[in-house]
Amino acid sequence: MDNFDAIAQNLIKNVEDYELGKDGMSPYDAVLHALQRPYGDMTNYGKVIDVMKSCFSPEAARAWFAYPDYTVSADARNTETAAKFMDGDIAGRAGELTEELVRSNMLVPKQCPDGSPGYLRNYLFGILNRANYYPGKDPFSEVAAEWWMSLVNGGSKDLRSQVTPCRIIPHEGVLDGSDAHGRIPMGIEIPDQRQVLPMDRLDQIIDSRYRIAVMDCICRSMQERKGDRKCDHPIEETCITFNQMAEATIEQGFAKEITAEKAKEIVRMCRDRGLVQEIGDAVNPLALCNCCECCCLCLISMNRFETTIASPSRWQADAAHTDRCVGCGKCAETCPAHAVSFDDGAPYVNAGLCIGCGECAALCPEGVIRMIKRTGAPEAYAMETPDRVYI
Repeated sequence: MDNFDAIAQNLIKNVEDYELGKDGMSPYDAVLHALQRPYGDMTNYGKVIDVMKSCFSPEAARAWFAYPDYTVSADARNTETAAKFMDGDIAGRAGELTEELVRSNMLVPKQCPDGSPGYLRNYLFGILNRANYYPGKDPFSEVAAEWWMSLVNGGSKDLRSQVTPCRIIPHEGVLDGSDAHGRIPMGIEIPDQRQVLPMDRLDQIIDSRYRIAVMDCICRSMQERKGDRKCDHPIEETCITFNQMAEATIEQGFAKEITAEKAKEIVRMCRDRGLVQEIGDAVNPLALCNCCECCCLCLISMNRFETTIASPSRWQADAAHTDRCVGCGKCAETCPAHAVSFDDGAPYVNAGLCIGCGECAALCPEGVIRMIKRTGAPEAYAMETPDRVYI
């Protein structure tokens, strides 16, 4: 039923998008309106329109609506079928107009159910991804980077609620005491294992995926391009995609396929560097990011107390054994949310700021900090697979 409802909603949205082009808007405005709808108004709207005009004709903009909107479960449409959904004055040019859109990164290649080559309409984050990986070559490279940085610099607060939030996943070692998940201290106090659910365990999530790919970090690479990167954390091969999103990123050339063990190895490396893991807020997520507080949009947004992009984990840090503290300060230094401070030589955790990543507990050499279940923590998250990665 969930899949049927999703398909029905997608069909309705496709019809609404098509009608936009007949509602007094220019074809370019109709395209951009459809692209930005899940996000909110783009701050550089006019510049994006100018890029579109330089890349494809208004007839191609109209033809774009003949293809289904991109979601991970959408069926692609081949050019012959798409022509049947185009207005009569352009249907005969379906092949030519489709080529314009493909060259401009406005269509995503995907095999049709009958095995023929087909396409889906690209979406804003998909366009951003390609623009990021081919700077200087992709026509949207500069305007996409400009839009992304506007989110980093405060615009994320205005994102619409349709954007699927990410969720912090705690360092698994602080939940079960095993250093198989990354470096942890001796003598750490672990929580009652009956409180630790499968959705808290990243290894189990990774093991349940049927296809996995790794790609470069879009946040750090954007900051690097703008000359604003403040960290030396790795850019290459740190963001992981799963299942249908892995297939899409591999097919588009952004990512390469990896094994589950390789994915865990990447996570362990990132944890040991103090990076924070975030996944889509569902039991069946499409992506996993390894985030730093200085570059990554999700953490930057959370530190501004926004809820439009990301949410904390089900856990929070607790300075339970302050008598053991040696005053090294590692907990405060590593906290990406600035939730740990020192009071009379002992650590204090501000629960209202803590995002539940567990990095402080993982680095404390004396086991002063433990993780406890957050008051009111949900016992379940959405079981379905998100329709796409929005951010």
